Amino acid sequence: MLVIGAARRVGAQIVTALHDAGMNIVLHYRHSRAQAEALTSQLETRCGNSVIVVQADLLKGEILSSLLETAATA
Repeated sequence: MLVIGAARRVGAQIVTALHDAGMNIVLHYRHSRAQAEALTSQLETRCGNSVIVVQADLLKGEILSSLLETAATA
């Protein structure tokens, strides 16, 4: 499951709920690297190898296809 803006606030809550429901996560962040890494560590403690972290500026259109490809293969 790809979740955009997932490192903080509501995005992090959504990621946690989906992960707790048994889904593998592609966690996207733009600037919140520390928060993304902390959340990933927390989730991976519960279930290893279940989170992929992707940094991307979604305003750069050329990155969208690789982001979606990463999510499709996760």
